[in-house]
Amino acid sequence: MGLLSENAYEAAPSDLKLEQVHVYIRHGERTPVGIRMSEPPANIPAFWNLCKTARRFKAAVMGENNITEEAEIVRLSERGDGYAQEGECLPGELTDVGRKSTLRVGQELRKLYVERLGLLPEVLDSHKTAYFRLAELALAFNLAAAKDNNPNLERLDSKLSKYIGGNPIRIDGRPRLSGILDTIRAADAHGFRIPPEFKDPNTVEIMVCLVKLKSPPPRAHEFNLGNGHKDGEFRRLAMGRLLAEMSGGMTAIVNRTEAPKIRVLACHDTTLAGLCQTLDVFNNRWPDFTASITFELFSESTSQSTPSTHSLGIFSRKPAVKHFVRMRYQNRNLALPACAAREDHLSGSPEFCTLAAFQEHIRKLTPDDWEKECIPKKGR
Repeated sequence: MGLLSENAYEAAPSDLKLEQVHVYIRHGERTPVGIRMSEPPANIPAFWNLCKTARRFKAAVMGENNITEEAEIVRLSERGDGYAQEGECLPGELTDVGRKSTLRVGQELRKLYVERLGLLPEVLDSHKTAYFRLAELALAFNLAAAKDNNPNLERLDSKLSKYIGGNPIRIDGRPRLSGILDTIRAADAHGFRIPPEFKDPNTVEIMVCLVKLKSPPPRAHEFNLGNGHKDGEFRRLAMGRLLAEMSGGMTAIVNRTEAPKIRVLACHDTTLAGLCQTLDVFNNRWPDFTASITFELFSESTSQSTPSTHSLGIFSRKPAVKHFVRMRYQNRNLALPACAAREDHLSGSPEFCTLAAFQEHIRKLTPDDWEKECIPKKGR
């Protein structure tokens, strides 16, 4: 679907003013998090010499007379046998390709929200204007689903087991199904040859479906990634808290309290897929490296004043009639089903959800006591 692009951005109607942006970005291309499928017949390289940029940096050292000097350092990764080669990557490390694509995402964000739309100044004079965070949101639902879903993978054993030492393809297997996909996708993104079976759309769809979802239909061509994680537990515990945090940031802007105008959160593919799934707009494709989701908050131009809402809480509906939220995924506007009702979106533009409807939907997804709900039911 392509990297985030300023050229592909669709401008909002002229009577809407951009107030805040929340950006969720998957990291760039990286190496697999572990060595898998390196033996014949798969022959995917065990070690990747694609991290030369990250190996060169300058360090400040103390010289004579307490004078600080710079020294150029070349970092090497040493294997267990003592072998070391410049540029060899660590498991799960951003490669030179990934660093370049991640840089391009930042450049496109600057072109769009600084140079074109003027949401941010050219130079930030306060950390309160922008917010950056690494969001570690690994989903732990696959293990719980292994018992029910492993039988759906048995049909793949005859085609794929030979690539993992004859072991069966299983969610909790050796290697895990998620690990196999990790290796295949990372290798393919860097131009390494992958076994032809892993290019078959039906095979890949079955694997992706069972890594992410719980109950696929019995035939591969019927698989629909959009019908999977619709249970309340996944939505509330995995995504509800994240969405509630974003909703709170929007409320702060509406109330004119101090809040960043842009929040950039680095995340994983599971975060992006989970957000799309939770809001019922998943497109049945696993997020690519550097894929991104943006939530933009707009105010409607009006001469009428709106009452203060400081005491009304995160999910207040009163100010939302003059504020709208637009979700974009990989340069496309998404019309949220939760805002399909005529009164819940901007007239003629269903992708602009009223803040009231958007926050009401998030409120339903937000646990009253997140920690309590996370405790397994048997342990409560």
